[in-house]
Amino acid sequence: MLLSVTYSGLLSFIALFGESVHIAQVGLFFLFNAITVILVRPIAGRIFDRRGHAAVLIPAAACVLASMLVLSGATGMPQLVAAALLYGLGFGAIQPTLQAWMLRSTPRERHGFANSMFYNSTDLGVALGAVLLGAIAAHTGYSRMYVYSALIMAGFLGLYIVMRFVGSARTPKAGTGASD
Repeated sequence: MLLSVTYSGLLSFIALFGESVHIAQVGLFFLFNAITVILVRPIAGRIFDRRGHAAVLIPAAACVLASMLVLSGATGMPQLVAAALLYGLGFGAIQPTLQAWMLRSTPRERHGFANSMFYNSTDLGVALGAVLLGAIAAHTGYSRMYVYSALIMAGFLGLYIVMRFVGSARTPKAGTGASD
């Protein structure tokens, strides 16, 4: 859901942001983003299969975070394209990795329910993001709003790292007798 909040900021406000910083054809963000998403998904899938979700999610979340920071300071097309490429790398890796990880963690008979929850969470993030980031933009401007969007992604990254650490600390090691 947190990733979708950042996406909502792009869907809802990038045209207004482009207008505010005088970047013509700001919609090209989505072209460069889409190309990158298409290219990164199969690579992220292979990394996930070989090395697990952390190997994908941590660097991908860092890319989304960096993208929001680059976008917040964008004054021309080069920064806009850089932000789009970074966002495409991050989003294109996170979204399918989260879904695949969720399905691997769910019994086959619950896959339909799990997918439904995944997409409902995505939709909820987009909806809440539009309201939340819109309120932020009204008080701070669009550039600062993208800084807050980066902070939301930092929250995602921090939460993931903490949950990973806490989860691995709670998982009994083989041969420790914890499950006997």
